Amino acid sequence: ADDLEALFEVLSRHKDSKGKPAMMSPYYNTANPDYQKISANGFSTYEREPLLTTIKQRAKGNVLQAWSQGIAAGIWMPEYHGREHIATAMWLRALQSGDEKMKASFEHGFASYSPAGTPKVAQNFRPNFYIESDADLESVKQDMEDGISLFFEAFGFYPTVFNAPNGVFIDGFDKHLMDHHIRYNAVPRQRFDRSANGVYQLRTFR
Repeated sequence: ADDLEALFEVLSRHKDSKGKPAMMSPYYNTANPDYQKISANGFSTYEREPLLTTIKQRAKGNVLQAWSQGIAAGIWMPEYHGREHIATAMWLRALQSGDEKMKASFEHGFASYSPAGTPKVAQNFRPNFYIESDADLESVKQDMEDGISLFFEAFGFYPTVFNAPNGVFIDGFDKHLMDHHIRYNAVPRQRFDRSANGVYQLRTFR
């Protein structure tokens, strides 16, 4: 919380010609893996831990109050970055494979490890919207929508801007975002999009 307060002090000092302070829009992931539950079910099912739970258990100082104060002051405007920053289905399958390094990283609460053979675009399991087959399409869509609901629980309003983790997305999912309050998709100049044939291709935006 101390870091946030220091940042807010800097933002508040800098104003435009109309007297409005500088505003920062951080992109939030709204859940993390629930390592205890995943371990308890023997890696059979992915379980998520909501952002609010993580903050209440691990944050130093009153981070939730600081967020609220920043939002009220017009200097902190959260937006949506997907539910997790992890390719959850792919990560779970890797845990089920019995890879010893995967197991060791999991036991230390660490998700970003790439077993041999991990595609370059999916290194460290970081892109939430990387899936290995059409069978995962519905679940990743549901996760995306669930993440927006968790955003509302955390902040009391819905996000209007989305940015895909690691610049990886799924072609056609913009409609699902729009159906759940998102109005803008902030894209980098280049992004890997999964096409209808299941191939991730580098797409350039102008």
